[in-house]
Amino acid sequence: MAEKHEEFRILMAGDNKTVLDMFFNNIKSFEVQTVSTRHEDIMCHLKYFHPDAFVYTVVNDSYNGIKKMPVAKQELKKQKVPFIFIGTAEECNRVDSMAPGVVDIYIQKPFTVEKIREKVEAIIHVHREEKEEEEREKAAAQAALEAENKKIEEEKAEAEPEEEEKNIVEDEDIGEIDIDELLKEVKAAKRKKHVLVVDDDPGMLKVIKAHLSEKYGVATAVSGKIALNFLEKKDTDLVLLDYMMPEMDGPAVLKEIRRNPKTKHLPTVFLTGVTDREKILELLSSEDRPQGYIIKPVEKDKLLASIKNLIG
Repeated sequence: MAEKHEEFRILMAGDNKTVLDMFFNNIKSFEVQTVSTRHEDIMCHLKYFHPDAFVYTVVNDSYNGIKKMPVAKQELKKQKVPFIFIGTAEECNRVDSMAPGVVDIYIQKPFTVEKIREKVEAIIHVHREEKEEEEREKAAAQAALEAENKKIEEEKAEAEPEEEEKNIVEDEDIGEIDIDELLKEVKAAKRKKHVLVVDDDPGMLKVIKAHLSEKYGVATAVSGKIALNFLEKKDTDLVLLDYMMPEMDGPAVLKEIRRNPKTKHLPTVFLTGVTDREKILELLSSEDRPQGYIIKPVEKDKLLASIKNLIG
């Protein structure tokens, strides 16, 4: 009985008919679709076909399509879809010089059907493991956030007085003193200012939380959606917001913050790796502008100084 292999979806681009026929006719464990090198076509197939790998192959001098691939590579990387190039050693070297860093793995001629199948399946498994590990880290960060929020709620509940009746005492100089109101004022004065940190990188969240936890209360969110949900239910004094995030980026989250009457005046600072001056100036002059930005990698002293200037 022939060995049964796990089925994978392969999205292919390029014009090498020999390689295309190998995938379509000889590797039964692959469900194959072809796509042009137009960015819109690739994005559409990624959205609806959900491939496990993207395979590119050329014949003779048809290299024009490879010049467009760095843009598509960003989405492939986000979805953990490996970029595979199949060709001769000369073709592989030429592609690597034209689009360095785009291809995840090269498969060079001469090759057999079985060699191609083994290499493609191996790189798919590697990327799947990376994606699963990233999802586990995000789930752990979210669980930690929920546990921290629950702890905050429990501490607030314990701090609230059980008796509804107010305690009133007399003072010869100032008259009646509301003890409960006085206690609330004291607690408010002692309360640490709170910061919500939003970043899709769990490692970055851990670093920033370690920098801030001594002086501030800190909550973390691994996505814009989670952050907005937090702000609907909880209060914070400042939001540190990652500029580049999948699904909902920093500017989109800030727009929602400004639209909500509850949070429209909430101080918000972008965390960004974007060092282009024009983009930053455009951001700071926009209608939904932040109160500032901090360039990654984040330096602890600069981070604390920026927050102190905004909320003390």
